Amino acid sequence: MKFIRYFELHDQSWMPKFLRQGVTDYLSQLLNYYQLYQPATFLLAKLIQTTGYNKLIDFCSGSGGMLMGLQQTLQKEYNLTITMELTDKFPHPILTTNSDLSISYQPLPVDVLHTNQPYHAIRTLFTAFHHFNPQEAFQILSQAVNNNDPIAIFEFNERSWKRCLLDCIIPFSVFHLTPKIKPTSKKRFIFTYLLPILPIMIWWDGIVSNIRTYSVDELKTFVANLEASHYHWQIGKVPAGLRFYPITYLIGWPKEKKHV
Repeated sequence: MKFIRYFELHDQSWMPKFLRQGVTDYLSQLLNYYQLYQPATFLLAKLIQTTGYNKLIDFCSGSGGMLMGLQQTLQKEYNLTITMELTDKFPHPILTTNSDLSISYQPLPVDVLHTNQPYHAIRTLFTAFHHFNPQEAFQILSQAVNNNDPIAIFEFNERSWKRCLLDCIIPFSVFHLTPKIKPTSKKRFIFTYLLPILPIMIWWDGIVSNIRTYSVDELKTFVANLEASHYHWQIGKVPAGLRFYPITYLIGWPKEKKHV
């Protein structure tokens, strides 16, 4: 399927905040409800064990996705205690004021394209890398490499006609999952059931996300063009927590292990 740079509605700065949050709240509920990224947890656990880092800094976090559940899985199944810092260009106001000590949400906007400083943590992006054009995507990888930070990118989208056809079910999924989203919101219900703007927005953004998602070969090309001989790279696919929805991943870490 041809790579096309359409735009996602909730990315736009002119989008009303409550509609943008409606999209990210749905995505968070979707990821949690189907545990879409749970099958990839072992990849992240291995990266944590290999690098010695016990902190993740997540970019483009939106409404938080499944990060709390992922943290619990790492603790229970791999005996890994980690902290997480969530960031976004449009921070979620509720999450930024209701964070515990192990999972914090940066209240100020953070643009992943301007993070050219060492974080001494594993950089992660879940369902976000497709938002960036090839030049920007290469920049995100370069900034991690230049600062010797590990990076882990996961996408459950896929650029294929089959996937786009499957995602025609998205509006019905929005109708199904909206009552499960907490806290409840009158605006969310109105713009889902009375004026179905959110289902249409989410369907459009879902299809566009597929069309914009990088293939395994394209990710390998990014890595090949990096001056990163001091890095290990792992790129591939694993099954997601929902049938027909594979996870594409790109993981990179310095060959010299962090001293802890």
